[in-house]
Amino acid sequence: MARIKDSSVEQVKATAEILPLVEDYVRLRKAGGTYKGLCPFHQEKTPSFTVSPARGTFKCFGCGEGGDAITFVEKLEQVDFVGAIESLAKRFGVELEYEEISPEAEQARKRKERMNQLLERATVFYERVLWESDQGAFAREYLASRGLGEEVSKQFRLGYAPGGPTLARRAQQEGYARDEVCSVKAICCMGSISRARRSRKRIARSSSRGTPMSSHCGRLSSSRSSRRWAPRSPKDTCASSRG
Repeated sequence: MARIKDSSVEQVKATAEILPLVEDYVRLRKAGGTYKGLCPFHQEKTPSFTVSPARGTFKCFGCGEGGDAITFVEKLEQVDFVGAIESLAKRFGVELEYEEISPEAEQARKRKERMNQLLERATVFYERVLWESDQGAFAREYLASRGLGEEVSKQFRLGYAPGGPTLARRAQQEGYARDEVCSVKAICCMGSISRARRSRKRIARSSSRGTPMSSHCGRLSSSRSSRRWAPRSPKDTCASSRG
């Protein structure tokens, strides 16, 4: 079985530019160090879709979609990671090299990519709970009292984890196996924090292990947990999706 060499993948990542890529599909206007436009992933009248050339990332604060150039192509063209790399290579003139790979290694690669997708879904879920639900009201007030405004909070992808099995159950309904769901600490650990300590009302932020973390190019790639404060009011957990 042939696969794209890692060196070719890295070359595509280094060569692909997020701004001209997105401008092929979205009309953007400059807004400080970023560019804004109407999101290509959902219907909207007010621009909430932002592109950061310096970070090589995009983010929609309306629907929650975000990531790097690879993620953009995956979502817009409905292709997998390999298809996105091949599309970007063609778009930016990178010649790809292939190598043979064992079925076991290919299976491991696919599982890793699947876990990254699950982690992204968890992050978007927590973001929406924080910014769009009544449950997140106290957390929003608490963040503001700490001097963390909406802009910086969204930049670091803060989210609110209400606890309970809602997210894990939804992931399993979408076809993820129980062991896959449990391997993503941002899903399982947050629920267990609330259940184990429901009598102690906590707010958390990222620290050393258990909430999602992004790579330098914006792709969620691991998870960390949280250091907790006890501000006396919320019973659930407010968590950052980055370390």
